[in-house]
Amino acid sequence: MAPLCAGCGNPAQPGESLCAECENKVRQEQKNGVYRMNHANLARAIRLRAEKIDSEADHDSVDYDTRRDDAELLRCLARILSGLSVKDAFGAPGDWGYGTPIGDALCEDYAAAGAAGGQRVAPADVERVG
Repeated sequence: MAPLCAGCGNPAQPGESLCAECENKVRQEQKNGVYRMNHANLARAIRLRAEKIDSEADHDSVDYDTRRDDAELLRCLARILSGLSVKDAFGAPGDWGYGTPIGDALCEDYAAAGAAGGQRVAPADVERVG
């Protein structure tokens, strides 16, 4: 079985922690002067923990959605450790759900980044970011 990419979860080449697409993103960011360290082993361990949380989650449990979010947060951390930006790691606020704490925080942060001179993202356009 091929290892999973620590950045996106797609299959990676044997012995590699990132798929070709994520590896290209990291290289491009490094060329642009944005350097992020790649902590492949830590990312892999965190991804395995996320899989364990998913496998132990009881679909009928009251805290099922919370456990699912916990597992996805761990995957986001693994993506960041693999060299992806926070924006690429978390995706769009709508991926988490508008009106949820994480979705709302992403919406606010993306809008603030636009106001601070980053990529301009109007609140109505945030859903397409990611």
